Amino acid sequence: MVMAVAATVAIVVPVVLINPTHTAETYQRDIDVERVAGQAAGDAGYEPAAPELPEDWNSNFARWTAGTSDGVDYWEVGYLTPDKGFIQFTQTVEGNPTWTAQQAGEAQVSGGRSIGGVEWELLDASNGDTVLTSEVDGSTLILSGEADLAEFDVLAEAVLADVEPAPPTAEAP
Repeated sequence: MVMAVAATVAIVVPVVLINPTHTAETYQRDIDVERVAGQAAGDAGYEPAAPELPEDWNSNFARWTAGTSDGVDYWEVGYLTPDKGFIQFTQTVEGNPTWTAQQAGEAQVSGGRSIGGVEWELLDASNGDTVLTSEVDGSTLILSGEADLAEFDVLAEAVLADVEPAPPTAEAP
């Protein structure tokens, strides 16, 4: 029996030592969101938002999700904030109240927030996440995750700058 235990330990220990450990940097990829959004635009039928954020923000995923059972196709991007928080951004032009509630994880409304001149609904999820939702120019926008509200503001303003149509320019006489 002692030999069997020793043999098992001799096999398990090298396997454990060979596997890489998970560190904060494990999830800190930097996806080219603008490039992925450009690729998704053909399927989406609109330009998915690729907000310009400060250098110390990183995106760790960007994807177009289609063919879901609820019939709502959507764009989503995950961002790591400078303070090591996480905010997921979700956008669709096919949103409805039921879908938005499902994406928000059945979070409860706790108030409102004005960011970039747009009213956002502020929700608190039972798992401690913060959720912001808004409707802008035909798009349903959802921000959710664990981060300071100031970081939500930064992302929301960047998203709005990318989603809202540019004001018309004055024509020269």
